[in-house]
Amino acid sequence: MLKAVIFDFDGTILDTESPEYQAWCELYESHGCSLDLATWCTGVGTRNGFDPYGHLESLSATPIDRDAVRSRLRARKLELNALQPIRNGVEARLQEARELGLGLAVASSSDLDWVHDNLVRCELRHHFEAVLCTGPDLPAKPNPALYLAAVAALGVLPSEAVAFEDSPNGIAAATAAGVYCIACPNPITSLLDLSKADRVVVSLEAVSLSELGKELFGGV
Repeated sequence: MLKAVIFDFDGTILDTESPEYQAWCELYESHGCSLDLATWCTGVGTRNGFDPYGHLESLSATPIDRDAVRSRLRARKLELNALQPIRNGVEARLQEARELGLGLAVASSSDLDWVHDNLVRCELRHHFEAVLCTGPDLPAKPNPALYLAAVAALGVLPSEAVAFEDSPNGIAAATAAGVYCIACPNPITSLLDLSKADRVVVSLEAVSLSELGKELFGGV
């Protein structure tokens, strides 16, 4: 039976991908450079991909004060993120999961403070029994550790859970853990190869957990 739903955070619950890319584009432009979307996308959903600091230094041939840039970017991202609505269908799926008695967790490659603070700001934190984020003992996606930790925290088997993701690295992590994965891309990740997901939807409004449970597991 379907017993749990696990959400990615960045790009899935909230489109933080577009604001982050915009903030970096603005920074590059201030140095007389441009940041190609295809290059940026190589690092989406993981900490082990594209290095935007090093790339900017290479393009501008100028050392970057990374601490100052990081502070500037964080302020700008917070400003842009505050304008982002919760993605369509997220609140409906959370409510449906609660009505069905399903466990809920977040599995994110981002910092815990970032995810927690945004969930609180969006008034969503209370929905989740567990919020698992990358740390010393939990490597970032595509490693399946975050998903394995999430199902363990919810007390279910991977085969009893469904994941909502938006990026290839997230999809790889979920499927490697044995969790059925539905991809719901945002404007940035819609440009990526999401073919390894078990299903791709344009919005979580198109998903019914009740019907999904019957289809995949014979019930909820």
